[in-house]
Amino acid sequence: MTPLRRPALAALALAALAAVPLRAQQTGEQSVKRIVAVMPFSASPEMYQAWFQARNTNEAARAALEEAVSSAILKTGRFRMMERGKLTQIAAEQGIQKTESFINNDNLVEQGKLVGASFIVAGNIQSVNVNQVPDGDGGVTFDAQIIVSLKVIDVTTAELLAQEQLKLQRSAGLLGSLGIKGAGGHSTPEGAITAAIRDSKPVTEWVSKTFPLQFDILEITERDGPRARKLYIDGGEAMGVKKGIRFDIIVTGTKQIGPKTVTVRQKIGRIRVETPEGDEVAVCLVEEGGDRIAQAFDAKTKMFALSVN
Repeated sequence: MTPLRRPALAALALAALAAVPLRAQQTGEQSVKRIVAVMPFSASPEMYQAWFQARNTNEAARAALEEAVSSAILKTGRFRMMERGKLTQIAAEQGIQKTESFINNDNLVEQGKLVGASFIVAGNIQSVNVNQVPDGDGGVTFDAQIIVSLKVIDVTTAELLAQEQLKLQRSAGLLGSLGIKGAGGHSTPEGAITAAIRDSKPVTEWVSKTFPLQFDILEITERDGPRARKLYIDGGEAMGVKKGIRFDIIVTGTKQIGPKTVTVRQKIGRIRVETPEGDEVAVCLVEEGGDRIAQAFDAKTKMFALSVN
């Protein structure tokens, strides 16, 4: 693990943290969107075909992939994105190589803390392959396939939330492979790679699966004795909250396991959205664990609502 050089980062860390208000929990304050940091992706040069290296488009492809992932996350309307220039600066000041950054989760967590991020997204481009396909007119077009591994880490708990391999491709299809004119493909290798990256469906699907809805509980509005019956969460229609969506209520805490202190999560109940009240809040009915939810809320225990797939 590369030692962290904190003194050189002190000013940047303080500025970043000062600019990121803490997310309100169990208060009436307006909530603040969590910050996601998409780290500079890594890519092993040996994974590239020789012609691709010669064209010096490695960095362009890498930047395009980072932008595709960032855009898909931003479009959910539930997160703020950390400026990638700051992330690149931090990695450079710490002397962390891109490949090492993807492998070493501890480094990723430390970098996330320095910029006030809630989640870190890291990527490793495993292969970029381009094939020539006859265009039916005596020339060729190009197909591209990119395989990238993505993972997400919760900065607060240092937990690896997800890791998956995605395949992005731009193909001329069967007609193109038979040499039928106008069947698809692209006129240049670089264009085929760009087109494969711009086809954001695999990335969008991954984001939807990887980032479930997560909100804090603002207020218990109705009780039945010691049990919570209705409550407000700090997410509304603008953040994808719809009537009928169910959330598990999760409490977090710490546990000592040998010499290590770890963060643990426990489900204590379940709620269902009754009515989204605008863009920022929603009323929910408590379906399970009303007594435990009320007890945890009154004790100001750290907890949140996590959407159920």
